[in-house]
Amino acid sequence: MGKSNYAKGNAMTLTIGQAARELGLSDYLTEKLVREGKLRSVRLGRLRRIPRAALTELLEGNNGSERSG
Repeated sequence: MGKSNYAKGNAMTLTIGQAARELGLSDYLTEKLVREGKLRSVRLGRLRRIPRAALTELLEGNNGSERSG
């Protein structure tokens, strides 16, 4: 088979640890954001992955859970 279009640093989904490092957060806080529905994630079989786009959504406040006041 040929090489993947996604180099190691360009994967479409991230583990909790990878997402935490990208966001500059702890693994614990990143897991908490996922549990609270503030950071979108997907199940792939038994694995939990975070789409790279979900990081942008969180930072831009487009995750539907932003609170005012």
